[in-house]
Amino acid sequence: MEHGGSAYHFTSGCSAVVPFEVTKNIIFFQIHVKGSSRALWFNLDSGAGSSYMDTEVAKSLGLRTVGSGSGTVNGAGFGDVPVEYVDSVTFELPGLESGGHRINTTDFKSLNEQFGRAENGLLGYDFLSRYVVVLDYAGQKMTVYDPSNFKYTGSGVALSVHFRRRWPSYHRMLFGQSRRPAQNWRRSVTKIYGNFRLPASTDHS
Repeated sequence: MEHGGSAYHFTSGCSAVVPFEVTKNIIFFQIHVKGSSRALWFNLDSGAGSSYMDTEVAKSLGLRTVGSGSGTVNGAGFGDVPVEYVDSVTFELPGLESGGHRINTTDFKSLNEQFGRAENGLLGYDFLSRYVVVLDYAGQKMTVYDPSNFKYTGSGVALSVHFRRRWPSYHRMLFGQSRRPAQNWRRSVTKIYGNFRLPASTDHS
């Protein structure tokens, strides 16, 4: 399905299903840069203000940088890192072509060592802000939807998410088994781990 004036299109319908693997609780899926047959391993990082690619991988694909500076990959465990920029990158996933991305390039060596596997890059805010993304860990699949055609019908609740420099966070009181407040947190969406539940009386707007 084509989207007039948009930098993306779905091969069929209004969604695409992307299989993924899980390593150390992080999802990894294959992606291509348009014009290259090389399959790259990326992850999804809602704590990253931009998409990133390993510098050496970008060079091997012939991507030309247009500037340099510094950036932060919060969810991936980086602090401030030196980056270069590549404009107008088009990603190809199963059933989806997503174009017009500005990506940052930096050294991914430490992340490859951390996960014990190849990580060539990650998709951040510029990708996530375009779509509705549903992760099915049991089925190991990521479904990417056109937001204009998505309607949620599950039994979940909505959390109010706020953005600070493209970094999502939410503010909620966590309750333990005794129903007494355990902690009042405002944290990155990508940095909450473990099991918790919201009280039934909480406003989930």
